[in-house]
Amino acid sequence: PIGAPIVGWVADHLGPRWALGVGAAAGFAAALVALGMLSRANAAAGQRSGHGSMPPAE
Repeated sequence: PIGAPIVGWVADHLGPRWALGVGAAAGFAAALVALGMLSRANAAAGQRSGHGSMPPAE
């Protein structure tokens, strides 16, 4: 809902190629943010569960 008016404005002023580029850049940025959040969540879950790279102490 927020991106459509922005991409429409870009298309009106700069052309459809730029509008597609802005949409692609937004999707790529969202994917990078999601990837970072998932990697942090997986690292934190591994740390909490005790399943890590350290062998058990004897």
